[in-house]
Amino acid sequence: MESLTTKHHFLLLLLLCIVLLALLSARAPEQETGTLIVYKEAEKANETFTFNLNPAPGSFQITAAGGGGAQILDLPPGVTCTLTETPQSGWNLTDIFCEGSGNWTADVSRGTVTITLASPRDFVYCRFTNQRMHQPVDEADLLGAYFGVSIMALMVATSGRATAIPP
Repeated sequence: MESLTTKHHFLLLLLLCIVLLALLSARAPEQETGTLIVYKEAEKANETFTFNLNPAPGSFQITAAGGGGAQILDLPPGVTCTLTETPQSGWNLTDIFCEGSGNWTADVSRGTVTITLASPRDFVYCRFTNQRMHQPVDEADLLGAYFGVSIMALMVATSGRATAIPP
């Protein structure tokens, strides 16, 4: 009777191993990826900026709510990707700063970063900084706004020509 019990334990253990192997092989293998964190910094803006990551996932957007926003993306190791910020009217890209364990090369003039992650444990953090384009300001409007009066109130006629009153 003892040998029968041992035999049953062995068969039960063997059956359990077969079922476990079948379950493990039926699961789709998970692809290990590295991480790219894209941070968008835009002075006190509530604007949406568009980026493109090539190859996939392609186009995505980041809203810089209150001046900043971020997107976290998975990147396959060993693949070189190019991240590009789409130029936006009224804004200048002034800086791209990256750090992390992956390899990258930034080109501010083109608004691109080329990234390669060697392993699934690698990551790269990139911050794209934009500043608003400032429209030329008329000095007369500036003076009027500063003193709270129109520029005409600051002018007096002397010798047939208008002259600004010095502060």
